[in-house]
Amino acid sequence: MDFSYAFLNQLMRLCFALVCLPVALATFNASEINIWFLMMAVIALGQSFSSGLSVTVARFLSYTKVGIGMRDFSDVTKAEDKLRSSEIRDQQQLIFWGAKVLYAVVTLIFVVTWILAYVFIFSEYGDPDSTPYDGIIVIVAVLSCCSLYFQQYQATLEGMGLVALVQKIGAAVYALGILLVLALGLFGFTLASLAAAHQVVVLLHFLVIAWANYRRFKFRRVDTKLVVSSGVLFLIFQKARLSSYTAIVSSALKQVPFLVVSAYLSGSTLSNLLITKRLYEILETFASALFTVKNPELSRLFASQNMFDYHHVLRLTCFLSFSFFIVGSVVIVLLSEVLINSFSATEFSPGLTLLLLFGVGNFGARCNAACLSVCNHSNNVKEHWAITMYVLLYVLTIVPLYGAFGLYSFASVMILGGIINLPYTWWAASKYTLRAGSVASRVDF
Repeated sequence: MDFSYAFLNQLMRLCFALVCLPVALATFNASEINIWFLMMAVIALGQSFSSGLSVTVARFLSYTKVGIGMRDFSDVTKAEDKLRSSEIRDQQQLIFWGAKVLYAVVTLIFVVTWILAYVFIFSEYGDPDSTPYDGIIVIVAVLSCCSLYFQQYQATLEGMGLVALVQKIGAAVYALGILLVLALGLFGFTLASLAAAHQVVVLLHFLVIAWANYRRFKFRRVDTKLVVSSGVLFLIFQKARLSSYTAIVSSALKQVPFLVVSAYLSGSTLSNLLITKRLYEILETFASALFTVKNPELSRLFASQNMFDYHHVLRLTCFLSFSFFIVGSVVIVLLSEVLINSFSATEFSPGLTLLLLFGVGNFGARCNAACLSVCNHSNNVKEHWAITMYVLLYVLTIVPLYGAFGLYSFASVMILGGIINLPYTWWAASKYTLRAGSVASRVDF
């Protein structure tokens, strides 16, 4: 049932993104299109700040639901004493309030990121003294920062096993968002109206989830003596920092180079590059969401050592995620240029080579991400090693590759990184999770 709701939610998100994309391409000039995609790049970078924190909070709450205390989080397979119901609630409250503090810190970092992006990137567009995009950027920055802070409530609901509720809310809100964007068309689209509507829908999504969290759990009424425990903060930070480091560095490698080269590429060339990147980002979001939906359940199954069901759910998740990614990549490669040019005011002509290279590069990244998600189920976070190897490869190869292949270099380095990292990520997933269950219940993956 979770998969059904997840599919509906992601379908609404995909439709929302695909409604906004044609509107932007058909309505805006080249400068406005570039501003739109650059703002989306900054938002994507900011969302990575909380990615590791969200996964960690959801995983920790999943562990407490099966009675595993925080003292056993380092190795859930060796947990012996189960928590009493009152102890479970106390630990869940501490995790919840600790997450609130860390999300506040992350949001402040995102605010600084927007300020730096405006000073060094967006101020280059228009009149340096008074750019016509100032108000738009401020509105999008404020709304996106609020969305980032309220994202904590989604992690809480997912960790407490209410994944279906999260997916239902997402489907309903993004369906409403589609109607909102279409209604704006009656008054004429502008960059300001579309950007604001896009971020209002995202913020509304998290506000509704926060309201559902408030109604379901009374964590605001704290029974413990300390609302925020330094020990809990350190425990969450200790694991979240590894996943967050991975998410931030990965996102930075995906977004920052494009932000940098935006100042040196012509409008049409930059548009082709940013549109291609955005198409695969939408596809990756949909494919990875299937893992996001099932990660709390997989963590609970692993913690309770129900390895038969764990492997069954994991196989199904992998099959659906990769099937969708492959089919979506074929559609992008074969049809995206024809479909986009049928309505776009700016010509989209990236060429088959660029589309294919981005497809192969993102497929390798999806394989590595799946293996690292499996590692996280056992709380053995290894993704920081994988991204460190990728960073070293990126630093050593991006300049010579760009000199030799130009725009193709961004996808080429993704392909190299996927090939080099996959043996390590597969080994880590096999050693720390797939073969770490009890011998009696072990099933070969």
